[in-house]
Amino acid sequence: MFWEITIKRTIVLQPSMLHGDFINFSSALLTQLLDEVTNLKCSEDHGYYVTPTAIENVEQGKVRPITGVVAFPIQFKCIVFKPYVKEILDGEVKKVVRRGCFLSSGPLDEIFLHETMMNGCHYYQNESTGACLFKNEQQGFEIKEGTILRFQLIGIRWVEEQRVFKALGSINGDFLGCINEFDCVQ
Repeated sequence: MFWEITIKRTIVLQPSMLHGDFINFSSALLTQLLDEVTNLKCSEDHGYYVTPTAIENVEQGKVRPITGVVAFPIQFKCIVFKPYVKEILDGEVKKVVRRGCFLSSGPLDEIFLHETMMNGCHYYQNESTGACLFKNEQQGFEIKEGTILRFQLIGIRWVEEQRVFKALGSINGDFLGCINEFDCVQ
């Protein structure tokens, strides 16, 4: 789910960024803020940082001795995406393997859909091309690379070392499954 939150951080600017007119200062502060948010990527508490939306407050900077850098305490609003169990998402199949398939949905790109979470789907592999897919003959659709699926998150785990969320999904349920018409062959 997407949220807008308020974040407080300290942005550090090099002395070379502080000379000139006020416009250069503002753009240097904004550029540094965007870099910081990009480098943050994700946190367990907030989820994935998508983009800052507004700077609410910039306090007076403090010069740090020896280095000469200036640290500005800043408060800004940011759009974040945090996945929750039982949330319904749309995602693209990135890879199909014997035991299931891997999906990507927005910044959440480590979602596994196990074969037991795809009722009625059976694994097929083309001997000549090596292409893999799951086929549901009863409902008339195929799950292969590039297929867009509507799924429900049934498990989420935070992995601190990689600073990402890993999730398990399911297409067992009403209105879940294939949503792009090219793969719904019927």
